[in-house]
Amino acid sequence: MSWRLASALSLGPGMAVVALALAGVVPIARDLPDYFVPLRGRTAQVLAGHSSPWLNEQVGCGEPFFANPQSALLYPLAWWALVMPAERAVGVEVGVHLGILAFGVLCLARRLGAAPQAALAAAWGAALSGPVLSAAGMLNNLETAAWLPWVWDGALAGRTWGLALAVAASFLAAEPVLALLGVLGAVLLAPRWPTLRGAVLGVAVCAVQLVPMAFWIAAGDRGLDQPLEAMTLGGVTLGEVPALLFPGFPMPEAEVRFLPLLTLPLWAALGVTTLRPQEHGRFTLGLFGLACLGLAVLPTLPWGDAFWAGISFGLVRLPGRFVIPAVLALLPAAAAGQPPRRGWWVGATTALGAVGMSVSNQPELVFLQALLAALAPWRFAAASAASLALGLSTPQVLELQRWAPEAAACLKAQEVGRLYPLPVDSQQMRWVGQRGTSAAASLAWGYAVLRDGRQLARSFGPLTNRVLAQHLAMADRGPAYAWWVAALGAASVLSLKRVATYPVVCREDGLWVHRNPSAFPLWAVVRALPSPPHFPELVGEAILEAQHGVRWRFRVRASSSAVFLWLFTPDRGWRFFHNGVPVLPERGVGILQGVRLVAGEQLVEVAYRPPGLLLGLGISLAALVVLGVLWRR
Repeated sequence: MSWRLASALSLGPGMAVVALALAGVVPIARDLPDYFVPLRGRTAQVLAGHSSPWLNEQVGCGEPFFANPQSALLYPLAWWALVMPAERAVGVEVGVHLGILAFGVLCLARRLGAAPQAALAAAWGAALSGPVLSAAGMLNNLETAAWLPWVWDGALAGRTWGLALAVAASFLAAEPVLALLGVLGAVLLAPRWPTLRGAVLGVAVCAVQLVPMAFWIAAGDRGLDQPLEAMTLGGVTLGEVPALLFPGFPMPEAEVRFLPLLTLPLWAALGVTTLRPQEHGRFTLGLFGLACLGLAVLPTLPWGDAFWAGISFGLVRLPGRFVIPAVLALLPAAAAGQPPRRGWWVGATTALGAVGMSVSNQPELVFLQALLAALAPWRFAAASAASLALGLSTPQVLELQRWAPEAAACLKAQEVGRLYPLPVDSQQMRWVGQRGTSAAASLAWGYAVLRDGRQLARSFGPLTNRVLAQHLAMADRGPAYAWWVAALGAASVLSLKRVATYPVVCREDGLWVHRNPSAFPLWAVVRALPSPPHFPELVGEAILEAQHGVRWRFRVRASSSAVFLWLFTPDRGWRFFHNGVPVLPERGVGILQGVRLVAGEQLVEVAYRPPGLLLGLGISLAALVVLGVLWRR
């Protein structure tokens, strides 16, 4: 087999998903329908000039949009919604990144010394493996993972500019934890100056978004003050590890399972045993993959949760994601190895196959994997077939089907003011599980509200502003804390049960929408910022004269000394002007903030710009200049 043919064939699984998406059969796994599809639709609106890039006013009482890398504003491979419906665009996005990932694995295996058929086996094995396809439901994980083989290949090749571009793409693809892990792997593989220079330049290119993101994280709700359960949820238990080897292995019960499928081609597990210290690149990559697998399991071990919290500082959630880079490291390392003693290989394969067939609920697939793995040392075409055979079971995790967004239940009632949905509980999970994606949209999960213009007080983003999170924690305590719900500006309350505190305005298919007549206005002239149990006392009026993007201008009249109330989540990006003069906001309890006024008529302006934007832009421009010089050289 020629390398040209192997390269073309490696794109097969990804291009199949692209073709299906263009035909209207799209993946709707996990967070795609009500998180990434509406988010990509909003990104297309921003790129077309119809919305502001800086702030998402509809979610979380005002949430950063540009600073959230999941917006993909700087990532062109996520802009397909500019030319097609968002659900098809996300399907194309998944397929394109599966192709990038598979081709990257093939190139990395070739760099390590693999033959064309072996490299193709690694490429197909990666693209069709359970962990990689499972990551499609958390799209930013798949997209960052797609660039990791390119990062490691660039490090081994010693190409500073190539490594820098791959590192930049991995960060812009929006899973910074995996991107940092990719940089670490590159430094371990090739600990020399070109590697370090390429990694630094790659990160610097993204500084225009990474610096505002750092400010957002610093003000967010992650850290060591969170419960251990929140930091370690989604790890891989020891009871799940056999699922890496055996298709259909029964998975133990888990509260949250980040990767619903874990299966790898069986030949790769045996190929890892051929690692030799004298083969530095291959040996280092294989050990790195095993270390990533260990990180995925660590939080579920006795005392492992506390250790994990200490080394991650409480910033890294869902550690099961580390299985993905483990796959991308182990498969090319296994493919590049020399065939072991055939008798040992066949014996080990037979034993694993026998065990797998006795415990799996898909014994025919285990038998097929064992048979093809046993033939791998003689002919790597068998390994390619074994990798391709994963396609008999693993693509189900994508949930491919013809799908279009459905309207939320009680939509008209939900369009009045901000929505306050009760916190997610087991009842809501069951309700959504029974009804599907339309139910998630009805409960305003994820970014579903971006599709229909609803406003959401709660945030389902990667993190929540710390002040808003504390405010929501008070509101979530129950009816006795109705003041905190009102102080969110929540004119509507959403639930799956009757909330006696509020009048009901709509009930449909088990969903209840209540009206909250006590909701605070989003802006007003009040005597003072209220605190529980007091409500705002109006002493004037605020007339919105103009709004340009995320800049508002108000003509304000106050009958006495007062405060202009601004009911959006406090963020360092907000800037306030009183009669054209910059002023610092006055802070109240929860998210309450405002501008001190005097009696009479005056002008108040409010604007938002991501903190750190100009600093990040300067760093990015300097990095691009350096990169251009290296390219010319």
